[in-house]
Amino acid sequence: MVWLRLGATLCDIGQVNLKNKEEVASFESTYAHCDSMRGTLSVGWIELPDILSLKYFEGRIDIGNALDSLGQYLTGFSQLREMKGEIDFGIFYLSENRAFENLEVADLIAIRGGNINFYKYGKHFYNFGLNKLIRTNIIFISGISYTGEMYGFENLEDIKQHFSFSDNNFSKLNGFRRLKNIGRLFAPPGSGNAKAMVFDLFYNKNLEDLSNFDSLRLYPSQISEVTIANSPKLSVCHVPFMCRYIKERTGGDFKIGGNGPGCNSLEEVKSGCLSGTDDDVHATA
Repeated sequence: MVWLRLGATLCDIGQVNLKNKEEVASFESTYAHCDSMRGTLSVGWIELPDILSLKYFEGRIDIGNALDSLGQYLTGFSQLREMKGEIDFGIFYLSENRAFENLEVADLIAIRGGNINFYKYGKHFYNFGLNKLIRTNIIFISGISYTGEMYGFENLEDIKQHFSFSDNNFSKLNGFRRLKNIGRLFAPPGSGNAKAMVFDLFYNKNLEDLSNFDSLRLYPSQISEVTIANSPKLSVCHVPFMCRYIKERTGGDFKIGGNGPGCNSLEEVKSGCLSGTDDDVHATA
């Protein structure tokens, strides 16, 4: 999916830093005619712009410590469909993200790839939104201290390179249930064209199980690293995607430990897989 088509109005904004509501309003007025945009946009402590014609953005959107009041939610970029670049969220006071509500693809040709990156505290942040997102290169979620359940990413199917979820306090992950692949977005099985992938989940002190990854499949031939570690309440790791992976893996960097009983070593997870009743759970037999 590429929204930058013949006849599109591509606006090159260069580097723009919006610091107040007046600058946001001026930006919206200046670029109201654009359906595609290229450049670097930084927005801090205010609402994001919303250009209703804008469908495609190439570059970087940096949201620094968005808004300054507790419990608020973020809006903006409501019609953006494709982001060829990075969206970087700072969410110090936010409770939920409602921006980028129609974003379907984030895909960057660069070292870090189309990256959706959530970080910075988040004591009240529980809903990531982005429920129309289908695929991206990288998701990096770290340092969110909210202790309840996490929501968002309801329709995400493919992560091209790297999933990292670390240093968070969520007790349960309610997103990612449709996530199917990490590292093989455009390559069919056996094609040899898929990217090496990383699945990292560590230092999540309240997380209890991995059952939200119901549809996920990890392909050992493409895995460079899998880490599930230092999450003391995590005791349910013998879920289908892990049992299949353990049976099929022939190498790669696999680290598991520092978790709760049942998920504290490879042997414990294997035992859980063998004692389960689901066919996929029995994949290690």
